[in-house]
Amino acid sequence: TISGNTVSSNDGDGIYADVINNSTFTVSNNTIGVDEDEEFSGNSGNGIYLCAEGECNDSTLRLFGNSISGNSSIGLYLYDIFGSTVTIGKNAAGEVDGNTITDNGSTGIYIQYIGFFEPDPSSVDISNNTVSGNQDHGIYIGSVDEVSSVEIDENTISGNTSTGIYLDWSARGVTITSNTINNNGEIDTGIHVNQANGNEARNNKISGNNVGVNNQDEGGNDFD
Repeated sequence: TISGNTVSSNDGDGIYADVINNSTFTVSNNTIGVDEDEEFSGNSGNGIYLCAEGECNDSTLRLFGNSISGNSSIGLYLYDIFGSTVTIGKNAAGEVDGNTITDNGSTGIYIQYIGFFEPDPSSVDISNNTVSGNQDHGIYIGSVDEVSSVEIDENTISGNTSTGIYLDWSARGVTITSNTINNNGEIDTGIHVNQANGNEARNNKISGNNVGVNNQDEGGNDFD
């Protein structure tokens, strides 16, 4: 468990963990990067980088109550998850305790390879977070195996330079519901789908973006 810390002004990532296997890993209530009073500066790499070019296998990951702001690269970066449960925005009791992920130099939340290299069911829940002002996508999901699932629910995703939510190459089983997605994309969209199918988007409030929804793979996606 990593909890209650201020992690700022480092030359690399704020929090970095490579291989997480057969364990419970919690990151909660930390200030990672710039604090509210701007007393501390951001980290020169990612705010949080987990499963960093290694893997998260048969584990439970919980990230809640963190402020991740002003880091030079991605706010929250997860890479290569299989057989694991990832919860971003709720505590161990399932209570809402969202993260604030703002003003980072690249994407706010970036997750790639979920049950993809090892077809072992994984689940990712991203809910009740504020993801805004980041200098690329708000949330990026890429490469999700058909035995796994991703839920993106009740987040506020606004003012990101590119897409609010981007589903990329072979992302499947992603459900996007009841989010507020506004004022993203000086050059892009609220929700963008590229080479991904078998996904759903329902009951979202999408407004003020350059394009509301850009579904380049209409076959197999169900967007209301």
